[in-house]
Amino acid sequence: MNKLYRSAIFLILIITIFAVSGCSGKSAAGDPETTGLKNEKMNLTLLGSSPNGPGLIIMNGLAECINKSYPDSIVTNIPGNLATNIIRINNNEADACMTNTFMALAATSGEDPYEKKMDNLAAVTYLMPEVYQIVINDDLGIDSFNDFIDNKMKIRISAGMTGSATAQFVQQLLSAYGLSIQDTIDWGCEIVYQNIDNSAQMLTDNRIDMMVVGIFLPTPTIQELAQNKDIALLTIDPEVINKLCSQQKYYNYVIPAGTYTFLKEDLKTVNNNAIIAVPKNSSEENVYKMTKAFHENLDYLKTIHASMAGITAEQMINNLGIDLHPGAEKYYREAGIIPQKQN
Repeated sequence: MNKLYRSAIFLILIITIFAVSGCSGKSAAGDPETTGLKNEKMNLTLLGSSPNGPGLIIMNGLAECINKSYPDSIVTNIPGNLATNIIRINNNEADACMTNTFMALAATSGEDPYEKKMDNLAAVTYLMPEVYQIVINDDLGIDSFNDFIDNKMKIRISAGMTGSATAQFVQQLLSAYGLSIQDTIDWGCEIVYQNIDNSAQMLTDNRIDMMVVGIFLPTPTIQELAQNKDIALLTIDPEVINKLCSQQKYYNYVIPAGTYTFLKEDLKTVNNNAIIAVPKNSSEENVYKMTKAFHENLDYLKTIHASMAGITAEQMINNLGIDLHPGAEKYYREAGIIPQKQN
């Protein structure tokens, strides 16, 4: 009996030692009691852009950030469209998506191309500028969009995919001149709606004369196009840029000389911002962890694509178009990027 009693006491001591060790180990690593966060792997579905090009590279980079912070996480990247991604996020069909400020603002306002307001959207982080570039066959012999307008040139134009941010931009750019798509058709233009890859091929084959794109810099498709054809970028009149920025929520942007081999001088245009959006009703913990993963791997993010090389912690919360998710805001406050609320 004595022997049994001593064995029982010994077993209790061993269990106690393991329990105490386990508790102190969790505290050192940051357990829920000290951080309010479960350091466990995540299972996320992210919606990106086209299945090739910079968008895919960037989304894969974001997935890697999550795995760096939460090893063994399962992150599924699904190709998407910056316009329709918002609809799917609003319907809770994925955990996060890449979109842009123009589309986010249009969706929350119920403006074209959306038929109704979408109120289940929130932002996590800024990614990079999406720069509008008007690419032309250099044989046209013009260097500004004003030349096209003033001369009512009868040319073939790809205005991006139907319903895309680029297609909306073309409409708003013309509107700033007091014109519409139909006006250009009436004076002899042909308008087609194609993605950037198809547009570049059509420009190479002389099936179109101009393509408009809104995308990250430098754009590989444009770099490749320039190897096969003499092309140029059109500048936008400063007064028109001011209209677009004040009335349509675009931002001033200057494409630096040398961004492309054919670009010899700085070029004025506009941009909106690529962002990561989530359903507003996502759990605070999930979005907190996602935001934390992006922020604490910021140095890695800067290396995945040239368009993100200059991103700073402060930029992550600027010009998002829509409100931050509470989970993202909580992390940014704890990280000192947003000032703590005063009591």
